Amino acid sequence: MNTVNVDFNKALGKMKPVHSVNGGVTQGIAKLTSYKRLFEDLSIPYARYHDIEYPFGAGQFIDIHCIFPNFDADENDENSYNFQCTDEYIQATVDSGTKPFYRLGESIDHSGKHFYINPPKDIEKWARICEHIIRHYNEGWANGYRHNIEYWEIWNEPEGVPTDDYYPMWTGTKEEFFVLYKVTANHLKKCFGDKIKIGGYSAISIAGCCERSKDAYDIFPNGKESMKKYYYEYFLDFISYITSKENYAPIDFFSFHKYFSGIASVLDYEASVCAIRQIMDKHGLKNAEIICTEWNVNAPKKCTDMAAAAGVSAVFVASQKSPVDMAMYYMIRSTSGYNGVITGASNINKPYYAFKSFSNLYNLGTEVYTEGGNEILYVLGAANEEKEALTITNLGVDKDIKLIYINKGIFYNCKVYITDADNDMTLISNIGYPNNKGEIYLQSTRNSIIYIEFSRD
Repeated sequence: MNTVNVDFNKALGKMKPVHSVNGGVTQGIAKLTSYKRLFEDLSIPYARYHDIEYPFGAGQFIDIHCIFPNFDADENDENSYNFQCTDEYIQATVDSGTKPFYRLGESIDHSGKHFYINPPKDIEKWARICEHIIRHYNEGWANGYRHNIEYWEIWNEPEGVPTDDYYPMWTGTKEEFFVLYKVTANHLKKCFGDKIKIGGYSAISIAGCCERSKDAYDIFPNGKESMKKYYYEYFLDFISYITSKENYAPIDFFSFHKYFSGIASVLDYEASVCAIRQIMDKHGLKNAEIICTEWNVNAPKKCTDMAAAAGVSAVFVASQKSPVDMAMYYMIRSTSGYNGVITGASNINKPYYAFKSFSNLYNLGTEVYTEGGNEILYVLGAANEEKEALTITNLGVDKDIKLIYINKGIFYNCKVYITDADNDMTLISNIGYPNNKGEIYLQSTRNSIIYIEFSRD
């Protein structure tokens, strides 16, 4: 039997927006599907815009070449910009209560022709184009908006290695990308100061940041070890470059990607993030956030089942308890095989209930002290003055659990819900008038999520 302790009197800090997502509310240029109700129901904090709307109108949304189609045009002339579809896309996200997270750059080029993922022929002009996009959405320029979008990310996966089987996100050299980041980040900070946060570069992998780290992207023909070394050295070179006197560039957040498959990869993630934090602190970047801008579990082929749902829940817990400041599931798009939460317009899958359980904790606001979690059991608690709750996620084997709890005050109900292969956040126990201290005995099966809630109503 495993013993799990939770003390709702001991506050640990704010719940983090680690159930943010990639993708927006409306789907496709024809708005074939709306996920507004889903976003509201799950209290999605942020939506990152990358790989948007493929294959329905992808050429009209978000990417620099979509908004500024003729690079030779005058970047100071509002008529050079095509904002319409992106305007509608962002507005739908804002209307759902979710904040936009804008990636400045290009989506992955599946054509094999590399039309838009080349280094800009005029980097200073590219930076000024980014400036005008921000002015449109934050300052009302060109009949625009005042959305006050805070996070602006420069590029995505520039270190991907070209092979016959892999389409890179950047055809230039490492040094060319570093210059692009330096010029753009400095220009945008000069224009907007602390009104916005600038960062990047959405590293394709953090493999190599610590000894135990592995990654799904280690499968390139170059070999696992050489790729881990390549990713790690790219990260170190980037951090060293932007913190040097000669090439200083501001960075408010460092972003990376991680795709999970099993218990070991969750442990690798925790260790790697801690290593990243130490490296950034050592380089004087203690105030820079760490954001996982893409992650998923068992994607794309098995991201809808209960094993994936338990994995999603475990990643929420690991992210909350790690130095990660934000994490973004990839992705919520009706046509994407990586969308494990919902299929089509309305078919809910098991990972939805992992999102719902964590969202309930997130809305309580404050993480509380728990112990008893391990590499198989992931435990997380949260509370406010009216309600207390926790999740117990089992990635391993069937277990009996003794939960020892201490409430902040008098609560009149304790409800226990289970999500497993046969249940979808099903109420299995309703204890009236529980003591403010006590024990609850639970049965936890492999790949399951137990959600427990104490309330006054």
